[in-house]
Amino acid sequence: MLTGMDDQLLMRVDALLRDAGVTPPQELAGRRAALEALAADPSSAAAVDPLLLALRELEVVGAGLPSVIGDARRGRLLSRDAVSSVWEAWTPDGQRWGLRLLEPPWRNDPVWLRRLERHARAAAGLSGIAPLTWSGDASWPHVRARLAGPSLADLLPAEELPSEREIARFLAGGLAGLTALHERGFVHGDLRPRDLLLTPDGVTLAWFDPVSRSPGDAQLDLAALGAAVGALDPEALTRMGALAHGFAESPPPGASACAELLRRSMAATLADTRHSLVLRARLQRRSTARGRLLAAIRGLERALPPPSGTVCLRAGHDAVITVAESDGATVRGGPVAGLPARFLPVIYTRAAGLDPSGCRALLRAWATRGRGDEARRVGLQASLSATDDTAAALCRWLAGQARLRAFRLLLERSS
Repeated sequence: MLTGMDDQLLMRVDALLRDAGVTPPQELAGRRAALEALAADPSSAAAVDPLLLALRELEVVGAGLPSVIGDARRGRLLSRDAVSSVWEAWTPDGQRWGLRLLEPPWRNDPVWLRRLERHARAAAGLSGIAPLTWSGDASWPHVRARLAGPSLADLLPAEELPSEREIARFLAGGLAGLTALHERGFVHGDLRPRDLLLTPDGVTLAWFDPVSRSPGDAQLDLAALGAAVGALDPEALTRMGALAHGFAESPPPGASACAELLRRSMAATLADTRHSLVLRARLQRRSTARGRLLAAIRGLERALPPPSGTVCLRAGHDAVITVAESDGATVRGGPVAGLPARFLPVIYTRAAGLDPSGCRALLRAWATRGRGDEARRVGLQASLSATDDTAAALCRWLAGQARLRAFRLLLERSS
């Protein structure tokens, strides 16, 4: 399954070229030509050949497909099967979609067009499944699904061990979607972390009805769900992580049995959590100095509001830019395809606190802005009526919040 059309592959290629003293070209073909020159040296061929193959596959899979489908601009490749490919796409209003497109040889084939239309009808009204629409009159017939939030793949590898509640949330959302599919006689067939979407309404499952060379199986779907969610806790250090790994290694016969096991595990986890909180409360009362310090840190976290304004932190060499906005109480930010940004993840609120992963992403974007298209970033900054001083002030505030959060967590867990 090809997933190389993301920033990670291009960053690896560019890093390899810079190490060899070559300025990375902007186009895929230019990068491939530069890698081919490096591969001519037998001593570096072993390291270069896998990247060269991945770049060549990206060129081949995207050949013949238009860059704009209807009102959506095609972005990175998400998956591919025997007759179609699924691409991330963005509309002018900032909405993110998944487009399933038939390959050029099958574009007008009536059998596969009926298969796409059947897929959209089958998914209509299924709870836990991302809504699908069929478009047969567009420039390229396709099925599209609204990707209303980041996927589990965007959260991996986890920078810190997630709570059991978060792991259970992904398991429950995936099981709800699989239950709806299995009750209608369908199987997912290719469940991966990218298919579990964290939306404002909870975790939903993206299903693009892939064409498989072998018949699917409900237990294989459950095993794939366990493997995908188990990546949040690769060492199975939590009860929910161990349950996910158990689904992956020996899946129950059906989604209903998995849901019952999940409910029992969550009940045991809640009991353990309550016992842990009671003990922590007792220790907290005995440690007056630690409690006072915690209170001081919490007060500092809420004492200074974030600077207001909308700033551009980084402009990539592709269409993606990293934007942060603050109204003085809530900070939002993340990568977008253009301005104005209609959907940005929440990084900080007074009630919920700081999202550490999102904060790191914004700080990393600001720190590495020089590797992107700096001239375009400066122009976008001016169009937002902002300055780099405003962006630096917001990043300093986020860095301070991250340090305070780290100190608070150390104190809480040491108790």
